[in-house]
Amino acid sequence: MADVFDPTIDTSTQARATGYSKDRHVFYTSDHKIIVTYQDGAGIKARMSDDGGESWTNLAGSAGETTITSDTGYEWSGYLDSDDNLHITFADSSDDIKYVEVSRSGNTWNVGTIRTVNTGTGALPSVVVIGSNIYVAWIETDTYKDVTVKLSSNAGVDWSSAT
Repeated sequence: MADVFDPTIDTSTQARATGYSKDRHVFYTSDHKIIVTYQDGAGIKARMSDDGGESWTNLAGSAGETTITSDTGYEWSGYLDSDDNLHITFADSSDDIKYVEVSRSGNTWNVGTIRTVNTGTGALPSVVVIGSNIYVAWIETDTYKDVTVKLSSNAGVDWSSAT
């Protein structure tokens, strides 16, 4: 397998598409698959390569892309945990902070339920997973100074302030 990664996936007619680095993320799984996530103006999508970037499929291994969310919010972040589960957090079009896990079992990927972490005042979210705890942080849009961090210990179902 080549060590060179060709980031060309597709083209878009969207004005911003993947023009900013925050609009695309690359992950490398424990079994050497490359996962590219990107915002294309119609939501957050994913594609996968198991041959070093020579060819690309959706997460099910067939042609096309996997839609993680069709929300057109544009600020988002991702994290790949040690079990190769993909965690995505994003600010939706209403500035709500959302979270979704794309879980992996063997060659099967499942986009989970999108959960609300916070309503109405969030931007630039980030996510990390430590053990069974999921942490999501974002900047408050009413001040653009304050950073809030919330924690979920039950797969994103409930969120509380991290202390």
